[in-house]
Amino acid sequence: MKKIILLSGGFDSALMLADESNKDPNHEIYALSIDYGQRHYVELEYAEKLAEKYGVIKHKIISMELPYDSLLTGEDTINSGPPVVPNRNAIFLALAIGWAETLDCHDIYIGSNKDDHDNFPDCRREFFDRQESASLYPVRIHTPLINSTKEGLFQERKLINEHLVLEMEETMSCYNGTNCGVCDACRQRNV
Repeated sequence: MKKIILLSGGFDSALMLADESNKDPNHEIYALSIDYGQRHYVELEYAEKLAEKYGVIKHKIISMELPYDSLLTGEDTINSGPPVVPNRNAIFLALAIGWAETLDCHDIYIGSNKDDHDNFPDCRREFFDRQESASLYPVRIHTPLINSTKEGLFQERKLINEHLVLEMEETMSCYNGTNCGVCDACRQRNV
């Protein structure tokens, strides 16, 4: 079975990659990362290392420029609040679905979690269901973390680590790309 994992280099996508890579040695895992001009592009370096560690068949990093600016692509430091990038997951999924078709792959994984629901409309299961329905290519969008909070995932990480061998230091979730300690991602990570 082939799988494409949207891999940002952050904790959620890394946890998903670690879990999926341990499920079945016969699965072929591909990873897709997007450089969309985010200020925390350092996360892509983490994604490369994670893809290598977990034996990804092919890791693609696509560079693209969004036709609009957002808090994640602007120059201002993010101190608080969720930095919404309009329609980001729809763009990422369109690229993943196109690649899936060339690979004869029907399973795409994305690390959206319960904490993302309120601020990010494109992180809800209803959104992913609509994306599946809208696709002309038959694909399933898997969201294994959709009912978990970041705090819950972080609190359980010691147990998870024993099974998955994933260390927090192997991931970068900071919106400023520096482990700043003040952005939402850092605050959630340091609970």
